[in-house]
Amino acid sequence: MSVSLVAAAALAKKNNPSFALEFVPQQTVGGIEVLLDASVSARPMELRAVDGRQLNVAGDIGSRTDDDDNIYRLIANNDVLKYIEEVLSRLASQWGVQIEEGTDLVLQATVRAFNVTETNQAVGATFDANVRLELELKDRTGKTLWRQASVAEAKRYGKKFSNENCNEVLSDALLESFGTALSSSTFEDALAGRQVKAVDTAIGVTPMAPSDLLDEIRQLMAAGMEAETLVEYVSGKTLTRRLDAEDLAAWKEAGIPESVMRAALRCPVHEESG
Repeated sequence: MSVSLVAAAALAKKNNPSFALEFVPQQTVGGIEVLLDASVSARPMELRAVDGRQLNVAGDIGSRTDDDDNIYRLIANNDVLKYIEEVLSRLASQWGVQIEEGTDLVLQATVRAFNVTETNQAVGATFDANVRLELELKDRTGKTLWRQASVAEAKRYGKKFSNENCNEVLSDALLESFGTALSSSTFEDALAGRQVKAVDTAIGVTPMAPSDLLDEIRQLMAAGMEAETLVEYVSGKTLTRRLDAEDLAAWKEAGIPESVMRAALRCPVHEESG
């Protein structure tokens, strides 16, 4: 076997796209810090994670490419939803929220996006994570007391085929998405029993025009991205307006898969002021 083939075989062995999710945030200086009033702990709540992703495989958490631009699906070999629920419960407790089962309040975290894209570079790789949570605080009658969507992204340069780097950016994005929502003054108001208006707009993200999102999807399709990856990508976006019939016709003409268009139709809308 030639030296080049030996090197290629050795590199391929390092590519293990199935790995366990671990919470290993790298945020230090300037990271998320949630400071809740002490009165918040007087109202314990139950935390539940709900899977709102559109996936064929529940453990699918993203993709990676190799030197030949082959695409590999990244699969978590532990329960993604259970992992997220345990992490969010632990973070909430650290920030002063009393987490208990069977309480009168339920904080539901619907996971709309939880993925990482590892892109091969000449040396090393870049890692891009996207996490979108839709948080809703309800009482036992089902009445919504507070609602907020929050999107976070984390990026870094690291080693090729690094599951450790994948975990790091996913952890940072999950921490930021959850922390940004809980640090909202309206969450504290709801816990204190003050009536607040439930909002659907996402925080922590700049809304995109449908035409700009279409351009991005075209670029990703040209790079060989599969429809399932594109659905994950689109699910983490917020739009300036909803897609209309003209948009759908243009997307159809561009060859965009219908599953991707359906994901775009589900995107939250935040109209830009001014």
